[in-house]
Amino acid sequence: MKRIAVLCLLLSLCACTTNARLYNLDTGEMTPLVAHRERGSHGTIEGRFKSGESVKGEYQVVTQGTVGWGSVYTSVSSGTSTASGSGTATSIGIGKREGAIMMVGDQGLVLQCEFIMGLEAHGTGYCKDNHNGKYRLLF
Repeated sequence: MKRIAVLCLLLSLCACTTNARLYNLDTGEMTPLVAHRERGSHGTIEGRFKSGESVKGEYQVVTQGTVGWGSVYTSVSSGTSTASGSGTATSIGIGKREGAIMMVGDQGLVLQCEFIMGLEAHGTGYCKDNHNGKYRLLF
């Protein structure tokens, strides 16, 4: 039993990496992102657009829903043909978790994202930037 507890502790402290893709809904341009889990359900995320602008930021996953979550998700998804769900904690299903991403670019871009993920660490979301750009997030 002691070995299992130590193993669980070590696994929770590991620096896991997840690859993601950000698709611009106007141009179709795909930007690869890399997320690094730091501790628990929080970590950093970064990528580089084809324009050369680098973005860096952080993400947070929550399991019980967050007051106010869904404003980005629903505003972007409702304007696309791939809308899914109402963006509320009660509509995403059992075992699903909500999260948010905030990234800032080295040339002034600011991205806000909201996502839904399953227990397998795969998910989908929507983002918008400070220039009215809209994106689909897949990981």
